[in-house]
Amino acid sequence: MGSRRRLTRTETTPGVVRYKVERDVVRECFFPNAMALAVGAAACTWVLRAWPEAVKAVTCLMAVWAASRSAGAVKSEAVVLMRGIGIQMETRLFYGRTKKVFTEKMEIDAVWINEAVTRVDIFYYLCFALKCKENMLICFPTLQPGVDSLTDVYREAREFFPPKI
Repeated sequence: MGSRRRLTRTETTPGVVRYKVERDVVRECFFPNAMALAVGAAACTWVLRAWPEAVKAVTCLMAVWAASRSAGAVKSEAVVLMRGIGIQMETRLFYGRTKKVFTEKMEIDAVWINEAVTRVDIFYYLCFALKCKENMLICFPTLQPGVDSLTDVYREAREFFPPKI
């Protein structure tokens, strides 16, 4: 997961605010995979003292695997708050594919910052509870910015979408 990332805030027009968190995919995903490939290739060379065709084939397959692991990596996540309209959540992958999910204002019931605890980590996430009680939208599920960044988004989201009383 790495260190907690900071959000960038952009006000595109009055009443429309975009919070975005990005990751350096080459440094965080591709480079570790490439390093594992290099170490594996060096070990094969040292053990076998030559590069037989089988080792070359395996090395090429490992390179393709490393590249494919990086290609599916999330490059950025964003949430766009639109006053009086709703929210749009965006996820962009390393190879350029973008997924966008829009939710109307009328479907949003509440905004929360929740805490998740695993055996080795504690992280916070921002979520929008929807009118149908089974569903909620989790913002930045992959890149997980720090709680201080999420607090800024939370305050503005509560301003845009006040709780229903």
